[in-house]
Amino acid sequence: MSEWRETTLGEIVNFRRGHDLPKTKMVDEGVPVVGSNGIIGFHNEITTKAPCVSIGRSGNVGNPFLTNQDCWSHNTTLYIDDFKGNDAYFIYYFLITLNLKNYRGGSAVPTLNRNHIHPIITQIPPVPEQKAIAHILGTLDDKIELNRKMNQTLEAMAQALFKSWFVDFDPVVDNALAAGKEIPEALKTKAEKRKAILDRHSALDAESATTENGAPLIYANPELAKLFPSSFEYNETLEKWVPEGWEVKNIGDFAQLKYGTMPKKEKLGTGNYMTFSGYKYINKYPQKNCSEGTLIVVARGVGGTGDVKIAEKDCYLTNLSIMIDTVVYGKYLYYLLAPKGLRHLDSGSAQSQITIKDLSALTVEIAPSSLIDQLLKIESSLFKKRLMNKDRIETLTQLRDTLLPQLISGKVRVSSTIASFF
Repeated sequence: MSEWRETTLGEIVNFRRGHDLPKTKMVDEGVPVVGSNGIIGFHNEITTKAPCVSIGRSGNVGNPFLTNQDCWSHNTTLYIDDFKGNDAYFIYYFLITLNLKNYRGGSAVPTLNRNHIHPIITQIPPVPEQKAIAHILGTLDDKIELNRKMNQTLEAMAQALFKSWFVDFDPVVDNALAAGKEIPEALKTKAEKRKAILDRHSALDAESATTENGAPLIYANPELAKLFPSSFEYNETLEKWVPEGWEVKNIGDFAQLKYGTMPKKEKLGTGNYMTFSGYKYINKYPQKNCSEGTLIVVARGVGGTGDVKIAEKDCYLTNLSIMIDTVVYGKYLYYLLAPKGLRHLDSGSAQSQITIKDLSALTVEIAPSSLIDQLLKIESSLFKKRLMNKDRIETLTQLRDTLLPQLISGKVRVSSTIASFF
């Protein structure tokens, strides 16, 4: 590390306290406002030119944040207004390794004072090596983010398909229009929109009509469209129109519900099963109590109550969650309930809580099994792709987290040949 120099944090960069900004002065879009937890809103003025690097001053104390946009640095942050010739991206990763939350002061409201962190003694490499290190770590972060965005797209595709078939009932409306059947008054606006879509695609040849180019199912896959009914019936329990043949059931009628259980403290950190407390991962555990495909409802805790998730792998859940075990309807229920969540079932007062009794009594509409099977055939390929991407994310994250302290400390060196390119 002969080329590395010993210095202080204040000689590497200069931190400045963020600027006050009442919520009333934030706008719907514009310049991002960066707080201690990241972007918290937007404003029409900037305080900091990109790339912006900041750390939490209060709230999420010491947490580094990087954005490649000009921004407004909020008063809950300390932001860098002078990198003193150092690479901004390297500095971001460098700050992650300093654990600056350990320098917070105050008791009632912990805060971070720049005068307490500027004197920190450390070592940094020459700028070319800084750039090379930042490039390596940044490339890994870019790949992680790309896989996350791909998964968001795949999830959105599955949600859009489910919404079209089982929430908006597009194929049922299309069949009703094609058969010349009467449309209920409450659905006429929807029917008019669907008729316009049908008319727009009616000229398409059978070979060119696909769901990918937006063609309705009745043209893109006539055989599948025939599985959907062509009329609606009014359901008194739900107080709305549902497709003919749809059933209405309480979740407790077809599923087993149970709370997770608290793991033994002495066994936490061992084994291969991921353990979740509510919606947060806490550690590994040697046994499972939740199988892949099980529907999960966050039932208690300080945040996330009512969130609906599905177990992507066998795992272990604490008693902050309720497991809904139903072989047939698991993913169907997930797509039905997850978008809006079940926060409305919260019956807690001092603490948020959803009970098994209330969840069992929840009434839902259930499509015929033949249609659910068709949904799962399409969704399963999307689900497999998401799992593959998630595995890549975990591998890349582990590699980045392993390399980060090694590169920043100089224990793993970037060769001078590689560094010379930066």
